[in-house]
Amino acid sequence: MPPDPRPDAAALPAVAGHARCAACGRRVARARPLCPTHGAVPVHAELDTEPGLGAAPLPSFPGYRALELIARGGFGVVFAATPLSGGPRVAIKLAREDRPDAAARLRHELAALADIGPPHVPAVLGDGRIAGGTPYIVMELIAAPTLADRLVGGDAPIPLSQALGHAVATLRALEAVHARGWVHRDLKPENVFVARGAPRSSTSGSSCRSATRRR
Repeated sequence: MPPDPRPDAAALPAVAGHARCAACGRRVARARPLCPTHGAVPVHAELDTEPGLGAAPLPSFPGYRALELIARGGFGVVFAATPLSGGPRVAIKLAREDRPDAAARLRHELAALADIGPPHVPAVLGDGRIAGGTPYIVMELIAAPTLADRLVGGDAPIPLSQALGHAVATLRALEAVHARGWVHRDLKPENVFVARGAPRSSTSGSSCRSATRRR
């Protein structure tokens, strides 16, 4: 089944929901940090209390009401929001004020998202700046778990047929990205959304990095 280009709105999990085993790299749920091979996985509290990402009031975005913080990355934080005029929820990615290059990287990501377009990346719905001048992007909110969520969602491995389907669909998404002259640079399970059983690669969401334009 091809990736669903317009999933219904729902909240996305934050990257802090996952931890990694230092011995084998296996992803485990932070709520149950246990590697089946190597035992207990240390969970670092600083992931939840990173400087600049504390329990600050939700930002005010013109035309939208921010609902909650749903993801955080190296140069941006993502909020679920609802349009004041009604309609489905959206994702709003705001540049981090504590990173000097965040605004430029967010603009770069905006160019990549707008050029590539759905269904391989979220649809761009708008952009702007909050009152203090920090830029943001309004995007489609993908209502699907990530492949990382699937990897930590149960003790049983993903069936081979599903794993092959995920790989083929992800490669097709990358083919579309490359056809537009971009290189993803951050392909990992946290950035692959599995919508209705079919993967959808994304350059936005949890722990995102913007793509690089090939010359």
